[in-house]
Amino acid sequence: MSEPLYILDGYALIYRAYYSMGNKPAIRNSRNENITAIMGFFRSFIALIKHYNIRYITVALDSKVPTFRKEQYPAYKANRDVTPQELHEQANLIESMLQEAGINTVRIDRYEADDIIASIVTQRLSQGLSNVIISGDKDLMQLINHQTSMLRFTSKREFKAGVEPIAIEDVIDKMGVFPGQIQDYLALIGDTSDNIPGVAGVGPKSAIKLLSEFHSLTQIYNYLGKVTPASLQTKLIQNKDNAFLSKDLIKLACDITLPFDVDNTKIFSVEEISFSQLIEKLHALEIYQIAEDIRKLAIVNAINSPSESGETATTQQTKQRLSLTFETITDIPSVIRLFQTLKQAKRFAYDSETSGLNPHSDRLIGMSFSIDGSHGYYIPFSAPLGESVVDIQEVLPLVKELLEDPAIEIIGQNLKFDYQFLRKHNIRMKPYFDTMIAAWLLDSEARVNLDTLASQYLGHTTIAYKDIVGKNEAFDHVPLAIASEYACEDASLTMRLAEIFQAKMEENKLNSLFFTLEMPLVSVLAEMEWRGIYIDREELSSLGKQLYQRIQQLEQSIFTIVGHQFNIQSPKQLASVLFEELKFANLKKNSTDIHILEELQRQHPQETIIKHIIDYRKLTKLNSTYVEGLLKEVSPTGSIHTSFLQTGTASGRLSSTQPNLQNIPIKDELGRSIRQVFKARDGYTLITADYSQIELVVLAHLAQDSTMLDIFQSGRDLHQETASFLFDTPLTSVTPEQRRIGKTINFGVIYGMSAFRLSNELQIPRHLATQFIESYFTRYTGVSQFIQDTITKTQHSSYVRTISQRMRKVPQINSNNRNERSASERVALNTIIQGSAADIVKRAMLLVDQAIQSRQIDAHLLLQVHDELIFEVHTDHIHECQAIISDAMHQAGLDFSPPIHLSISMEVGHHWGEFH
Repeated sequence: MSEPLYILDGYALIYRAYYSMGNKPAIRNSRNENITAIMGFFRSFIALIKHYNIRYITVALDSKVPTFRKEQYPAYKANRDVTPQELHEQANLIESMLQEAGINTVRIDRYEADDIIASIVTQRLSQGLSNVIISGDKDLMQLINHQTSMLRFTSKREFKAGVEPIAIEDVIDKMGVFPGQIQDYLALIGDTSDNIPGVAGVGPKSAIKLLSEFHSLTQIYNYLGKVTPASLQTKLIQNKDNAFLSKDLIKLACDITLPFDVDNTKIFSVEEISFSQLIEKLHALEIYQIAEDIRKLAIVNAINSPSESGETATTQQTKQRLSLTFETITDIPSVIRLFQTLKQAKRFAYDSETSGLNPHSDRLIGMSFSIDGSHGYYIPFSAPLGESVVDIQEVLPLVKELLEDPAIEIIGQNLKFDYQFLRKHNIRMKPYFDTMIAAWLLDSEARVNLDTLASQYLGHTTIAYKDIVGKNEAFDHVPLAIASEYACEDASLTMRLAEIFQAKMEENKLNSLFFTLEMPLVSVLAEMEWRGIYIDREELSSLGKQLYQRIQQLEQSIFTIVGHQFNIQSPKQLASVLFEELKFANLKKNSTDIHILEELQRQHPQETIIKHIIDYRKLTKLNSTYVEGLLKEVSPTGSIHTSFLQTGTASGRLSSTQPNLQNIPIKDELGRSIRQVFKARDGYTLITADYSQIELVVLAHLAQDSTMLDIFQSGRDLHQETASFLFDTPLTSVTPEQRRIGKTINFGVIYGMSAFRLSNELQIPRHLATQFIESYFTRYTGVSQFIQDTITKTQHSSYVRTISQRMRKVPQINSNNRNERSASERVALNTIIQGSAADIVKRAMLLVDQAIQSRQIDAHLLLQVHDELIFEVHTDHIHECQAIISDAMHQAGLDFSPPIHLSISMEVGHHWGEFH
């Protein structure tokens, strides 16, 4: 998403709202209920959305159980007053109101909202995505960079919506240090609000002076003898433990496993909010003015986007419903006549009605058709008792003949879903035009559900599914007349939208991409999902048991060494055991994070307890996150059927959900043990084919950088080559650390990494980072010119295109706000590279599938994991299929302009864990 994700510190705003009255009486309704916090929270929430035109937002919430900081340091925040009961009740109510309204909220046990915010920001930064933090907490300033800014709560009236924008330069102006030094700054001066001690006697001025001279807390203590005056040196010596303890407490957890993909535009979208739910709740609480403000915002948010005819906010008020008619078909002769009409028309919209979303366990309840977008036909297979329906078994052969006819152009909304419910009945329709995909190609960050598209492009308010289907009921419980109208409306609207989108795609030069890449991919993805990947449930369960037994053994070994039982997962208890009882060096006051444990293991390789503790932590996380999580997803078929989202990212990459199979660990043996349970079926084997460094190769070809192209074409190591010239050292003398720096810079270029960010990431002085980047562009002049040309071109057009002509809008590229402009430049660069790589992978998927089908080989594409394709192939066709895969994947890059020559690695094995 090119627009930033706004991440709200939920409880920071709730507490601010509650205490905003000062000494004034609390605001109460007629039932004497305190509604102060609720009023203040939603007043600010709506003001923020309105003033900053927020499109994507999430709310981070504090853990309700003690955090790891409290376990590590019991005095943490111990100076705070007990939360008033009325505030506690309102906080719970606000949280439930947010969730019921469909506003994304996230809480993770043992972590504060600050940690969740840090993890979201960190993961999004790795994808070149921008963020805005909304909070009053100065600790969060450590996250500010060129892609992340902050809106800090303020009472100053010159700032709108009660927040003050904070960027890097503002941190420097206000705090006297860089964002990357905030941890060290607060570690020195302490934080009385959180009861963090800091260094007694060191105030802001001294801290700023120290960090200006020595850059970091570690360096201050490394060069303690150079600190002046002597009295300051003494304070630092006497409070060293407190200094590092404070930094530990201030440091944010940036690697939490989040319950969602951070680039998922749908879950964060403001357009997904059910404002009517909020209004209803606020009315019940007698908060009428805020409810009215929300009603006005809802109208603007839902309607003010121009429709195809250019109509705006007043359209929906004056044009609520199109004149649509429908017809229910309940006998076979009528079905036959309808299908003859559809076949003569050769082009029509189709939609399925089902009992649920799982094609393997749910039923096909009915199907609807529309030829002209005004009149619809519904064929019910199931309805309330006493209403006429058609026998599905009599209709299916007729459906198969109609929908498998290659001359028919089938139009639908989310046809992959319809395909799979038909696939269940051995019908393989030929998807021609998917309005959801078309809408996504036209605007990759907009909502693409039918309700929104009908409102935006047709000025039509659809019948809401939740208004006709009762809670926990199926569609066939709906009276047939209502069900028929609903189903026919879907088909008719889809037909109308297709006409609009086809013209718009022609206008935007997207038809080739749509018809030759994205639409053919629908059936490929549907077949991948339908087959699924077999998982050895017994082996997974056995692995879970083995892990549990090993965890128990480790636990007993640890208890034996220590001499008593304790809670190993409690940082406080573990710290007491390690540092007080066993007398290990307390490297950072009571910290037991993985870095401390690994350092202790390095210092004491003969002491087995440290290794036991590290292994214990790895195994418990592996067991809970992956073993237990995957077991829940195994279907009755014995396979896991993930869902590939074709419209889930703005760059064009596919994403995976329910479960996310693009996120299965691989870095160590423990991770690979999970992959080992993903197996080939009997008589088959797995083949994996992976593009090598595809994004960097794409960059080299798009930039036509002769130096980089020569490195790739001769098979040399780009990271080693980059390190060699950066450090002016022979290739054979490049160290692993130097190569790591070369790799960081190579990939950093794709995301528009600044010298500031590079210096922070590599922990090197900023001037050296600047020197590295300048040297890099001196070496790779083609890359430097390509970056500048891309930015200039995007500034003129406000959009960027990939090699397949995929278009992504970049509306803030010419913003007067430097942060917005810089973020947009990074989005433009990242999209053209990452999006082009995604185009090649999709093209490869199609070419392989076409070759397999034409040769009638018993082989199946199962998974796409970013740049890797995984196949299941009958053992009789392994070598033939390897040749097909290799040829297709090489050809995929050559089919574009400029032709891209790619390197492919391929492996064969019985289970996923065998592959590197």
